[in-house]
Amino acid sequence: RLRDIGEAWVVLNGALSGELSGLALTGYSQTPPSSTFRRSVPWAVCFALAVALVFSLASSWRTADPDVLRPIRANIEVSPDQPLLMHTGAQFALSPDGSLLAYVAGEGQDQKLFLRRMDQLQSTALSGTIGAWHPFFSPDGEWIAFFTATSLKKISVSGGTPLTLCAVDDDSRGGTWGTDDTIVLSPGTESGLLRIHSSGGEPEELTVRAEGKERSHRWPRFAPDGRHLLFTSQSPDTNFDGSSIEVLSLDTMQRKVIHLGGSYPQVVPGGFLVFVREATLYAARLNTESWELQSAPVPIIEGVCFDARNGGAQIAFASNGTMAYIHGTRTAANSLAMVERDGTVSALISDP
Repeated sequence: RLRDIGEAWVVLNGALSGELSGLALTGYSQTPPSSTFRRSVPWAVCFALAVALVFSLASSWRTADPDVLRPIRANIEVSPDQPLLMHTGAQFALSPDGSLLAYVAGEGQDQKLFLRRMDQLQSTALSGTIGAWHPFFSPDGEWIAFFTATSLKKISVSGGTPLTLCAVDDDSRGGTWGTDDTIVLSPGTESGLLRIHSSGGEPEELTVRAEGKERSHRWPRFAPDGRHLLFTSQSPDTNFDGSSIEVLSLDTMQRKVIHLGGSYPQVVPGGFLVFVREATLYAARLNTESWELQSAPVPIIEGVCFDARNGGAQIAFASNGTMAYIHGTRTAANSLAMVERDGTVSALISDP
């Protein structure tokens, strides 16, 4: 039983060159092989093993019980000179099939959108995306929508020139792209939700805040059926741990409160509502016909990067069950300073 393929390589080379005498290779001729055969056989064996492994895994995946599939975890490294943006809501997004990861990295004029194909080790910067934030994919995974300080834009995953869809202000709070080519966005910190066609145009009002009872509607997410929309409703006198998670029917335009307490709701494969509260990701089984919880929310992951000031979390999901998130806490890079009457500023703490 060989420990790894490196040992197999040594054994195969030794056997083919006649240096090892303790290994019986059933089905091989005892005549010395040609040099070409000697060079190619080990690689052929390695390739056969790799193919067998792939098909074995694929077969076990097809026949496995979805309820007992074990999670696969991996860390995705980013370049140290291009730090991840961790402001407000998620600054990264997964394509629906989980094959692409779009994320915002860099500082100042270097802040831009990057695209990472999950079968590759390197990321590619998308030109024309300076100042991008809050990216989200189209349902077919061919486009990435993103906000800037002044606009909502979209860009092809193949690159090219971004297209401007509509004007927004600098306080937008997330967007989502539906299967009917509708984009729903939160344009500001004190607004309802707007709706626009993915080809652009003038946004129309979708939800209206209850005056004096709601400060904003934000972090919209389409449900898998494409006809319901989840969002966070913030009360004026509470933080986001005390806000409500609601669903809007796009057919009847009726709203319903699903859960009190939490933010950043999404419906994920398996029929679960997930949301974040106090930097912890919770999940509860959800009936998507009545839009009522069928189980009490239970904590899934603690320490998810969460900004309690705006209800945004650094977490994203794909339709195939892949989840990406940043572990840790977001800290504001502020420091104390002494300001003299003549305007002279001196730092009291050198490093924030």
